[in-house]
Amino acid sequence: LIEADSNDGESVTLLLNSKENKPIILNSRASHHMVNDPQFLKKDRDVSLKISTGGLNSTLQGTATGTAILRNGVGEKIILHDVILVPDLNE
Repeated sequence: LIEADSNDGESVTLLLNSKENKPIILNSRASHHMVNDPQFLKKDRDVSLKISTGGLNSTLQGTATGTAILRNGVGEKIILHDVILVPDLNE
């Protein structure tokens, strides 16, 4: 578990489960919470969302929304609502 604070007040947490798993990045100021692994999402509904990545004409596809139930490094639950599943999301 890696946590960092920046000079502008942003905080980011990066949780790496194992080499085989994709990382989870938590940003308390994010406009949307996103996960790339469906195992972390209790799906509410399927969606088709285009998400701008900030790159020139670069977008990702959101495929579902729901509640993510994550665990931090000491086993405490982190529950996030209205999370978007974005399978192609990576670091």
